[in-house]
Amino acid sequence: MPDPIAEREFSLDGESIGLVVDATKALGRLQDTRPKVTSLAALARNLLRSESAASSRIEGVKISHKRLARAAYARAGGRRGDNRAAEVLGNVEAMERAIDLGGKADRLTVDDIRDIHRTLLRFTEDREIAGVIRTNQSWIGGNDYHPLGAVYVGPPAEQVPDLLSDLCRFIARTDLAAIAQAAIAHAQFENIHPFADGNGRTGRALIYTILRRRGEITNYIPPISLVLASQPKNYAAGLGAYSQGNVGLWCARFADATSRAAAEAERMAQRIEELQASWLERLGQPRRDAAVRELISALPAQPVIDVAAAQQLTGKSHVAVGNALAQLEAVGVLNKLNERKWGRVWECGELLSDAEILKQFLLYRTYHGSAMNPVVQQASIAAWGDEQHVIENRALYRAKFAQVMPMLSPVLDVKLPDAGFYLWAGVGGSDTDFARELLAQYNVTVLPGSFIGRGSGEGNPGAGRIRMALVAQTAECVEAAQRIVQFVQSRSKK
Repeated sequence: MPDPIAEREFSLDGESIGLVVDATKALGRLQDTRPKVTSLAALARNLLRSESAASSRIEGVKISHKRLARAAYARAGGRRGDNRAAEVLGNVEAMERAIDLGGKADRLTVDDIRDIHRTLLRFTEDREIAGVIRTNQSWIGGNDYHPLGAVYVGPPAEQVPDLLSDLCRFIARTDLAAIAQAAIAHAQFENIHPFADGNGRTGRALIYTILRRRGEITNYIPPISLVLASQPKNYAAGLGAYSQGNVGLWCARFADATSRAAAEAERMAQRIEELQASWLERLGQPRRDAAVRELISALPAQPVIDVAAAQQLTGKSHVAVGNALAQLEAVGVLNKLNERKWGRVWECGELLSDAEILKQFLLYRTYHGSAMNPVVQQASIAAWGDEQHVIENRALYRAKFAQVMPMLSPVLDVKLPDAGFYLWAGVGGSDTDFARELLAQYNVTVLPGSFIGRGSGEGNPGAGRIRMALVAQTAECVEAAQRIVQFVQSRSKK
């Protein structure tokens, strides 16, 4: 049962406060971004679409950016048909509604929250529950008939209206840092679980209501869900920590996700700018008032386009935008989606495939590392050709393993590796908490395994394990092992 928070005092530890401050600065840098080619509105729309797609992906609704853009174009023309895309488009519109509510002077109300939810689901198969606060008991996990075995059981339905009113009063506060307030409000909303479905997406939309209301997002939104979706177990564990009273841990994780999202948004903006600069180069640098330049500026907002949409985006004549579209097609920026003489539609494949290409590249880079320049490659060839230092290092690592393994194996789930200089140890719980507390209390640095692995249907293979690199001198490795033993023993006594 969530406790009321409207008048509750919240105190965060030093680490959490530091991360909140860093996230606030990161948001400030993002808001100060001024694109040279693309329009502010176009870049903002692109970021909004990325956030909405990622928020939907957390709930298992996965579609490509290309499919989403085509569905958005179809809806603008009054056509429907792609039900899966309609769910994500509903998320886009719910996000817009949430941000709009954050920009108003009036306090957020329960009806406003219902309106965000209604906007989210109004074009989906669940439209009958859109904006309707649940009247039955809710739970997550278990089965459809009873909450036995559920991961989380929501508060009784009759208490939901009061808890939502309390949440709205909390959102009206101004005595908390905006990042911390958004984190707490989101977690509280998820604990209330006021709707039969769509709670996660509505709760994440509320984040931007608060950040907009507090003036932290004026131009662009950081795609926080993009970061949360990349670490679903970490996200769920953070919400779980809040439910158990560890507000500081959740705020720290949320603030870190916000900082990373802001940095990702800046990189995305730079990538779009680079694309647009290359298009202008292909076109021979058209004059500043040319329709084709204005169309390039607007394309990130609507990468699937026809003549009517191009006119609306640029304010240019039918003839001018027709010529601009033909120019962009000629240099390969736009591709035709049909061959009709009237009602022709184009698509900017470079904008729509960019996210998918980067996603695969990031996965590739995880396994293969970054490319090296030729000078470093030649130096590497010489180093790899020296076998004597390899023989010496093997002997050195065998000696280190021989000294630390008898110390670590009684207290950790650790075995000698077949090769390499890493020890992988199971810690019987959160690898990130273990690493953080070990550093804070004993000044020993290890790497949480979940930072290296990637989530899948079977979870993150590195979760619950730490990686220890025995690269320091033998005496330092032995001292570190002794401190780890002391740390584990001190934890077991609590």
